Amino acid sequence: ARSDRSRTIVAGIGLSSGDFANNSVTVNLTTDWQMFSLDLLADGFGDDTSRVLFDMGAEVGQVFIDDVSLVVTGGT
Repeated sequence: ARSDRSRTIVAGIGLSSGDFANNSVTVNLTTDWQMFSLDLLADGFGDDTSRVLFDMGAEVGQVFIDDVSLVVTGGT
């Protein structure tokens, strides 16, 4: 991910309905492409109302996100 200026975004996983519960972190973007790997607990986010989220907030600037994957690493 990168931006046309230094800024933050919020990245995470969560529900897309109900209380919109989520597990997310703030990510610092720069003008250079960076690779990010986030370890997020998906407790309760395993049904058809789950989502991957990128919240740009009220900050200005373009954000570029490429090659996103979601991998289950444990649990049931």
